[in-house]
Amino acid sequence: MLPPTARHRWRLSSTSAVTACGLAALCAWMVRQPLWHTDLWGHLAYGRLISRSGRLPVAEPFLPFSSDAPLVDTAWLSQLAGYSLFRLGGPALLQWTYALLVTAAAAAVLVPAVRRGDRLLPRLAAAGVFLAVGWQQLAIVRPQLVGLACFAGLLALVDRPVRSRTARAGLVVMFALWANLHGSFVMGLLLLVTCVLGRTVDRWRRTGHWTSLKRDRTWRVLVEYLVLATLAVMVTPYGTGLPEAVLEISRHPNLKDLVEWQPLGLEQSQARIMIVAVLFVLVVLWRSSRRVTSSECLLFLGLGVAAVVTSRMITWWAPVAAWLVARHLSDRRRSGRPPACHLAWTAVTALAVGLAIVMTPATWSLLRGQHELGRAVSRETPVAAVEWLKRHPPQGPVFNLYEWGDYLVWAGIPEVQPLVNSHAHLLSTSLWQDYLAVIDVEPGWQATLDQYGVETVLLDHRRLRGLAASLEADSSWRSVYRDAHAEIWLRE
Repeated sequence: MLPPTARHRWRLSSTSAVTACGLAALCAWMVRQPLWHTDLWGHLAYGRLISRSGRLPVAEPFLPFSSDAPLVDTAWLSQLAGYSLFRLGGPALLQWTYALLVTAAAAAVLVPAVRRGDRLLPRLAAAGVFLAVGWQQLAIVRPQLVGLACFAGLLALVDRPVRSRTARAGLVVMFALWANLHGSFVMGLLLLVTCVLGRTVDRWRRTGHWTSLKRDRTWRVLVEYLVLATLAVMVTPYGTGLPEAVLEISRHPNLKDLVEWQPLGLEQSQARIMIVAVLFVLVVLWRSSRRVTSSECLLFLGLGVAAVVTSRMITWWAPVAAWLVARHLSDRRRSGRPPACHLAWTAVTALAVGLAIVMTPATWSLLRGQHELGRAVSRETPVAAVEWLKRHPPQGPVFNLYEWGDYLVWAGIPEVQPLVNSHAHLLSTSLWQDYLAVIDVEPGWQATLDQYGVETVLLDHRRLRGLAASLEADSSWRSVYRDAHAEIWLRE
């Protein structure tokens, strides 16, 4: 017979059970999402190259007209891991990895609510803010999701910083891996810098003396976290130059033409959702019984302004907003009574988790050993068009939609040389501007294609209707393939 402490350990409260079932439902929903047709496949192609060659590429290996700048592969470890997972379990295992990363990030932003009480409302509100604000970024499978999970985990750690060997070791391991998995580790360093700065301001406002920082245990722990994290991110193949390389990539002029690097506009649903979230968080902070710290204000305002300037930054503002809701909404009207725990809730939770695992197509694909790519990818992925190119190898470079360049690279057709892909920072500025001029059908677009020796054009005829119409009107081009999304044109 189990002792009383062991028996109690297996009993869950109703709120904990609902939270676990909700996370299981989220995981089951995310694992059903298709693999996106953009940079995922380019990252897998890099992973395949690293796996086969045993070394990191020093220059862009797939694009014939890429820039001459040295390649700093900030996501080499996630690329290698992703390719290894694909070889092991096909697209289904990638879908499960994607779902688990999103679920882990959502669970991390709930940590303050779980620590501070057993009420369900703070947990639901925090999860709702996180998913609603960050949904457009969460829907895309890319190495950035690894960084998002690390960022959310770091928020849970600084929510209650402790000076222990386990916390320090976990922080060092997380940042060492993060720096090799994705360049977003700089956001983690920025988070720690903000926490130290905010704690410094709070301490000075309270005491009026800078010397009081030495007696502040929390401030010392945060500084120690920052020092350890800074040292850990140097453990990469690129050493101390990696943070500077990441910042240099973010300043590349080609990126300003991509939607996710442009400012948020009110015509975007993401911007309208963010406005509602801002108002909700402000109400929660106003009604909170906890004092709002300077760190919270700096993170909320700083990342919020960054998200307005560059919509991609909303990825990092979403977990901060959810974390603030979990911290401050959970402290209202706490009953102080321990929640009632029952084995029945444990059984319900186990059943829900089991169903979430079993009742998904990805699980059955893994169990059967079937790796059907067509059912796992988004409808916009040019699977059939690329198969046509395999049967009819083109001559010369292929002018393609930049989102499809990654899948062309992943297809591994020796004759196919995509002109561009979604890694716009690896392209020369002149080539990128020429690409934009062609898709906008600016005067001289035919001469631009002649300049690069393009004999084949692969385009999304729904998005590039102007270019498709211009090709049709030009007698030197003929359409040889067309489906619901893709169209292939060959030069006569």
